[in-house]
Amino acid sequence: MKFTKLPTTFKQQLDLLKKRGLIINDSKKALQNISRINYYRLSSYYPPFQSQNNLFKQGVSIESIFELYEFDRKLRSLIFSALENVEITLRTKIAYYFSHKYGTFAYSDPQNFSKYFHHSDWYSKLEESIQKSHEDFIKKFFSEYDEEKKLPLWIAIEIMSFGQLSILFAGLERLDSNKISKDCFKIDEIILSSWIHTLVYTRNLCAHHSRIWNRTLAIKPKVPKNLFEWIGISNSKIFCVFMIFKKLIIIPGQWGIFKNNLIQLLKEYDDVDIKRMGFPDDWGNRIN
Repeated sequence: MKFTKLPTTFKQQLDLLKKRGLIINDSKKALQNISRINYYRLSSYYPPFQSQNNLFKQGVSIESIFELYEFDRKLRSLIFSALENVEITLRTKIAYYFSHKYGTFAYSDPQNFSKYFHHSDWYSKLEESIQKSHEDFIKKFFSEYDEEKKLPLWIAIEIMSFGQLSILFAGLERLDSNKISKDCFKIDEIILSSWIHTLVYTRNLCAHHSRIWNRTLAIKPKVPKNLFEWIGISNSKIFCVFMIFKKLIIIPGQWGIFKNNLIQLLKEYDDVDIKRMGFPDDWGNRIN
């Protein structure tokens, strides 16, 4: 079928929502919000409040949807700060272990990785990232060491995207990835590799300002069977990411800060249905 819809004005968008049964208490403020938030972006929050034929359930107001949108925006910001802690720790631990075991530039040699790792593809993308980078510390290194063609791993790892870092970890020999996993986080490397993959996906959601609330995760982490606190936790909802943070945020005090900020956010928006994010009834005990 050919797409024939024409673009609509902000007022027409608001009128359409009214026709579909959405309560609008303050038309002026609603119009201001509609004009700054793309209608299509906002529409991703509608389905739980609609019955059929895009009609809204009785009593649903646009103000409650704007409030949910604002909650989600703050939640993304909170998650992003936690991801920073985890990502920096992973970069540090991987670079330290690998360079001490194999050498300064050993990441360029496929012999130091699993035989199943597509090293050439990963390495060529890393080289491309380095060449495109405008970081001063790269310019300084090659200026000072003009005979070198490669960066030491502890410098190169700061240029990798989180996705490239995830691929690097998955490409390590099992002995190496398990050593990092057990020594640093006390979990199995298969679990950690899965978690990193999920965190890369979550980071991309946050970076693109995508909806977190009520989202079904497209990349689901493996659930550790030997951890009692994970029993009954869905690996398809964002609460499981909070459980990952609890295990991977090892900087003293940082998990407590995240946990308290999360609790405060939920108190501020106490009308938000947190079960749609996979929160179990005893979620408070799970994150303590």
